[in-house]
Amino acid sequence: MNCIVRAVANPNCKGGWYVGCMLGENNYKQKIQIVMKHFFLFTAFMFFTCLSFAQPRNLRLVKAPTENPVVNQTRKAVVIGMGDYGGDKSLNNTINDANDMADVLTQLGFEVTLLKNNDLRNLRANLTNWYNTIEGNDMAVFYFAGHGMEVNGENYLVPIDADLNSQTDVEDYTLKVNNVLGNMNEKQVKMKLLILDACRDNPFRSWTRGSEEKGLAQMSAPKGTYIAFAASPGRTSQDGENYNLHNGVFTYYLKQEIIKEGLSIDEIFNNVTGDVSTLTNDQQTPFKNSSLTRNFYFIPTDNKSVANNNSPIPAPDNSQKDTPTPINSDNKHNGDVYNPDGIELVWVEGTGTTKGFYIGKYELTQAQWKTIMGDNPSSHKGDNLPVNRVDWTGAEEFISQLNAKTGRNYRLPTEAEWEFAARGGTKSHGYKYSGSDNADDVAWYLKRAGGITFAHPVGTKSPNELGIYDMSGNVWEWCEDFGADGSPMSHMLHGGSKITPKQYCNVDSPGYSSCPIKPLINGSNYLCGFRVVLPE
Repeated sequence: MNCIVRAVANPNCKGGWYVGCMLGENNYKQKIQIVMKHFFLFTAFMFFTCLSFAQPRNLRLVKAPTENPVVNQTRKAVVIGMGDYGGDKSLNNTINDANDMADVLTQLGFEVTLLKNNDLRNLRANLTNWYNTIEGNDMAVFYFAGHGMEVNGENYLVPIDADLNSQTDVEDYTLKVNNVLGNMNEKQVKMKLLILDACRDNPFRSWTRGSEEKGLAQMSAPKGTYIAFAASPGRTSQDGENYNLHNGVFTYYLKQEIIKEGLSIDEIFNNVTGDVSTLTNDQQTPFKNSSLTRNFYFIPTDNKSVANNNSPIPAPDNSQKDTPTPINSDNKHNGDVYNPDGIELVWVEGTGTTKGFYIGKYELTQAQWKTIMGDNPSSHKGDNLPVNRVDWTGAEEFISQLNAKTGRNYRLPTEAEWEFAARGGTKSHGYKYSGSDNADDVAWYLKRAGGITFAHPVGTKSPNELGIYDMSGNVWEWCEDFGADGSPMSHMLHGGSKITPKQYCNVDSPGYSSCPIKPLINGSNYLCGFRVVLPE
């Protein structure tokens, strides 16, 4: 259709002209209305399309259990996914992790409160509501996928609105993990499970700190608690994209293992650890800490007593024990963990004339010392820090009281045992330090004059080949042997410490009969501690 344009004087506009079309005034207005209608429809379509691709914020959804594998048991879980941090801080798979874990937990008989992309205010309010629902429950699970960080030995989980410019901000704008544990304990939940897939490399740490502090710190597990980390203390976990996974690597395997019938909670997380380590070529190794005293099954089989689940934490046994529970000598393997008395031990397989033995997985902590001795001689105190400023006589007194309480025969390691374990036993790769040729991977040591001179929480570096931590650095460790002069004041120290240069952390470094840096008698004023041995 042709349109002939004409220009005429416009009587409503001084000196103006009116441009029109010979199709007529009404027809022209109809065309404009059609165009505007399509424009608004298109705009609305684009708006709702954008909303459909955006991650929802401050979402809270309560999901009822879909199955009930254990009768007469109350199970509740809170599952938290944080992904929409903005820019390069955002995480792609954490919301998938949360959705999938919520689904599998409902299959295991849990009422699940699902929280996605919560800011701090809503996160705290939603958790307060959840805490109020779990009082006296048989089991409660806290699952978090998102960013987390360790500051001064404490673990913090990061909501999506956190604006962190300094260490001071962390306390105010994040969720402290120990506060979560405290709230769950106050509600007298029989069994508490914390699953923290929050060990990803932290993009928030823009303030000046050493690059060595990554991931989360090890945590003590209060009575009736099982804590599972996606990566070992001080290490980071992977988001799964490198392996074309819909989930983070840890959750990808966990959601498959946790719904398998007849697996105990330890078997589940052991299987996950093996799968994750294999897929990532040992770049990521999950870690767990537990104070459970009997097996727990999410889905018991006929030959697994359901009663175990109804009372996961038995009442204290006040009866007199004439003999301690014996060590099971069958089927022990290098690196197996044994925890009979609240001190995790690792089995070191013998060779030739050397007998196998259990040795402390970590340096003895201040919390463990206080449980037996009541006091704390350490400088820079903290329950998860290694006990220090302990002389050889003090270490022997601790062991004497520990043996009196448990009926066992703990002792200090001999020099030969200490060195054998530090090198990785029969699994040794011949590393310079205990677990690596790079001291920064495995040891806390003095990097420069005037640097930090106090110990760090145990287990926050990588372990050696047997899964033993801190045999290089952190605190000097006493051995049973006398020094060269045979004097009772010259028992041997090994491993170096946070106040010594890294050459003292070398596993081939000779033992010392006193701290070699400004030695005082028995090293009692320096970072001297110990770990225990339990013979076969």
